[in-house]
Amino acid sequence: MPSATLLDLLKLNTGDAATGLIEDVPNWAPEFSIVPARPRAGTAYKVTRRTGYPAGGFRGANSGVAVNPSIFKQELKEMFFYDNQMEVDEMLVKGDERTLGDLLAITAKGAVEQSAIDLGNTFWYGDGTNNNPLGLRFQISTFTPENSATAVTGQVKAGGTTNSTSAYLVDLDENVGVGFDVGMDGQFTIPPWIRQRKDDATTAANKYWAWMTNLSAYVGVSVKSALCVYVISGIDSTHPLTDILASSLLQKVPMRVRRHNLQWFINRDSEAYLTQSRTTINNNGTTAYSTQKIASGENVLPLPTAMVGYPVNVTDSILSTETNS
Repeated sequence: MPSATLLDLLKLNTGDAATGLIEDVPNWAPEFSIVPARPRAGTAYKVTRRTGYPAGGFRGANSGVAVNPSIFKQELKEMFFYDNQMEVDEMLVKGDERTLGDLLAITAKGAVEQSAIDLGNTFWYGDGTNNNPLGLRFQISTFTPENSATAVTGQVKAGGTTNSTSAYLVDLDENVGVGFDVGMDGQFTIPPWIRQRKDDATTAANKYWAWMTNLSAYVGVSVKSALCVYVISGIDSTHPLTDILASSLLQKVPMRVRRHNLQWFINRDSEAYLTQSRTTINNNGTTAYSTQKIASGENVLPLPTAMVGYPVNVTDSILSTETNS
């Protein structure tokens, strides 16, 4: 299990007052509490990856073997500034009867929830600009197996195209897998609220007082190894997610990958397709698909918690409106 997540860092940086606000956040963006997050000094760092070993071989007396060095690749990993501004008019704070709780606390809770949604979406899709990390959808593992000149892509295509979705198998090893990087030594903070005079939005000459703070952090999505991200793409109702597809994808994962750290991420549509694709055993010993059991009003299989032996996480961050080939 990861030693820390974004959820943990937020708790550490905001103290007890924030802890109670964030317990429900993972319900719709589990990336926030599942994906490991590592504090980093500054806002960027370099990693070195070995992509090839020195080759050896057997030789006879008075003959040699070719000298082949290790092959190394250096990459720059960056973190980008995430900012969620909060402002509450002093009039509302003073008039708050606290029937629903403290208004400032409620506002902060909303910012935390939104940050989970934003960072969950970024984890998969990024936005391709310098203001946001590049998502895993664009960093699918590609590698060349030993004794082969043909590159392999860690992808299986279900067959759907427009308005389809994907299921991701991700290595979450905190040292060499996929994770969040949090810059400036892991600062993921909500500073204390401050009272400040503001200009009226339409007439700058008019003023009012408001309470203000923000939630901010330098965050990056880091794919440390080229063997970390695998995907089943093009999933839809005509081309559903099945255990057979999951097995076909796992076959592509090299044994060098630390397989005990792999986890699946799917959305609610894929969860339904997978559930309905699995078979059940009738009392007479025959098998039937779950969809037939639903139609007959009988019990169906429980919601999936694993595929090919690896945990399944259901998230709203993965869209069903992808365009796949």
